[in-house]
Amino acid sequence: MLNQEIIRQRLHNQHISAAHRFTQPDQLVTWIGAVQAQDYPAAKWGISLRLPGTNGADIEKAIARRTIVRTWALRGTLHILAAQDLRWILALIRPSVIPRHGPYNRRLGLDDTIFAHSQAVMEKALQGGKLLTRKELAAVLEENKIPTQELRLNFLLYRAALDGVICFGPLRGKQETITLLEEWLPHYPEKSREESLAELAIRYFSSHGPATVKDFAWWSGLTATDGKAAFELVKNQLTSTDENGNTYWQGHDNPPATDFSSAVFLAPDYDEYLVGYADRQALLHPKIQTKVDLTFGLLSPTILIDGLIAGDWKRTFDKRNVVITCRPYYALNANESEKVETAANRFADFLRMPAVLKIKDQILNSQV
Repeated sequence: MLNQEIIRQRLHNQHISAAHRFTQPDQLVTWIGAVQAQDYPAAKWGISLRLPGTNGADIEKAIARRTIVRTWALRGTLHILAAQDLRWILALIRPSVIPRHGPYNRRLGLDDTIFAHSQAVMEKALQGGKLLTRKELAAVLEENKIPTQELRLNFLLYRAALDGVICFGPLRGKQETITLLEEWLPHYPEKSREESLAELAIRYFSSHGPATVKDFAWWSGLTATDGKAAFELVKNQLTSTDENGNTYWQGHDNPPATDFSSAVFLAPDYDEYLVGYADRQALLHPKIQTKVDLTFGLLSPTILIDGLIAGDWKRTFDKRNVVITCRPYYALNANESEKVETAANRFADFLRMPAVLKIKDQILNSQV
């Protein structure tokens, strides 16, 4: 179990419980470094959770204005990044993440020749600012004798994104679109590899700290050697705390956490507060008697009480409401239940819908 000061400081540094100093999605995403986003609606809520007063439409506007962008990045997983950060981050992590999919590529019959051919086809199809859905792009590839079945499309798109050919554009209705990175984003000043290592490390320890070097290597997807090298480049800009035989680091300039007061948050699945660290089991609430398997990440949205995992939640819809069903892993007291209701209303604000909240056998109605 992490001590309460480390947990409190993480919530503060991630701008979940902090006195929020950012007002725009690109400012927040720049601070975080990269926001995991394979579940796009969840990622939008994760950003809005850290930017009170914003909603899903505000995140979509930032995508359309090209200040933030969604693509495959750290660990080969979909992330949202600030536009000016995308190319240097791709250049930094590409040598680490591409080889990891070698076995899958060989099994699917994908090689460098096919990747080059598929990317040439994508470039031709997307030229002129075109935005195509996955289905439309798959049809173009098939027309050019490039099979897309059995996950081939996923790996073709993944490789094209890491090679800097494509990225996601704005939604078309409810469908995601893909576009050419070269046409979508301008070029920003390049960084050397050493500059990139240092920048990614300082971003991580400032926004996610207190965290270990192992946490940083996990989050970034860099090799352990590169993760250690990046840490050494910024070590003199960090301050440390020792706990349970581990050393936790954060930025020198991180202000101390102050207001905590029994905070309750409804975090989305794959939230940076949870998947941004190698050890997630340490965040389980002590009242939980059974183990929760966090090895492969959190597949359910999570109730956080005082920074600890205290349950899960889900949202469904009826004719006019978002129905938020919370499943605590232990009996909540009256104060905790009230704060869960407040947190649920905040999620309903994000969706701009009235909410119906259910906590186990309770049903609490609130109009947003």
